[in-house]
Amino acid sequence: MRHSISFVLLIVLASTVVAAPVADFTTGVKPILAKHCLACHGEAKSRGGLRLDRKADALKGGDNGKLFAAGKPRESAIWHRVTATDDTRMPPKGERLSASEIGIIEAWIAAGAIWPDDGSTATNPNDWWSFQPIRKPTIVAGENPIDAFIQAKWKQKSLAPAPPADRRTLIRRLHFDLIGLPPSQKEVDAFVADRSPDAYEKLVDSLLASPHYGERWARHWLDVVH
Repeated sequence: MRHSISFVLLIVLASTVVAAPVADFTTGVKPILAKHCLACHGEAKSRGGLRLDRKADALKGGDNGKLFAAGKPRESAIWHRVTATDDTRMPPKGERLSASEIGIIEAWIAAGAIWPDDGSTATNPNDWWSFQPIRKPTIVAGENPIDAFIQAKWKQKSLAPAPPADRRTLIRRLHFDLIGLPPSQKEVDAFVADRSPDAYEKLVDSLLASPHYGERWARHWLDVVH
């Protein structure tokens, strides 16, 4: 009975444990600054002489002094600004910082307000490539679109394509790429002897239909999910 009570208490205590806020700049603080602060304190606009997209400027502070007091979150100006309930709160308009976001900033300052010296900037997420509008590129008439893009990059970098592979090399490349196994000598001889116009397509289809194809690519996914 005593062991049962102890076990129940352990479960209750475990269920009440709250994960500590992330104190890392890159994964914790940087996205918060990008989301809430850079519209007014970034490269395009730096109200109050404060920029938060670059380490040196951010740690230097603005017209009203420093924003971060390393190791002392409750003495840091940023904490007072994001928790204020009057007209001094930041950001002044729009969505307020959530309790979890404030906790992340507080934990980061308490841990020393470490901003890595790797050129990190708190960039605006709206500048990311995935947020840019989709534009349909111009394709040269009569060319395969993928080939057109590859050839354009070759030309840009003054590169020339490798010569076409012979059939023995081609079947080995396909086997290793698609199923991760070498072809047998019988398979090589059959492909070399097959002069039909769709010989390549038939080889690709047969490899895609092979159980080894599924085994090879399932291994990559299983490595990801452990």
